[in-house]
Amino acid sequence: MTRTGDARRTAVLDRAMHVASVNGLEGLSLGGLADELRTSKSGIQTLFGTKQDLQLAIVESAVEVFDRTVRKPSRTEPGSPACAH
Repeated sequence: MTRTGDARRTAVLDRAMHVASVNGLEGLSLGGLADELRTSKSGIQTLFGTKQDLQLAIVESAVEVFDRTVRKPSRTEPGSPACAH
């Protein structure tokens, strides 16, 4: 994927994560997301495939965010079990 394609995929995924955090994964629709982003449903399908593929990408991204913002910092906190060694 090109840098532009990667940036577009990231932008769509960021918005999809926000929508899913408010409405749940089942409340996410490709058409609704396309409307919010002022793009076409087929444009989103080109980037992610099916709704299920987009939902899986959201979950994977959420895990990465959790690891980066919660798990990794907690491993370096004094007194944490990971630092006791």
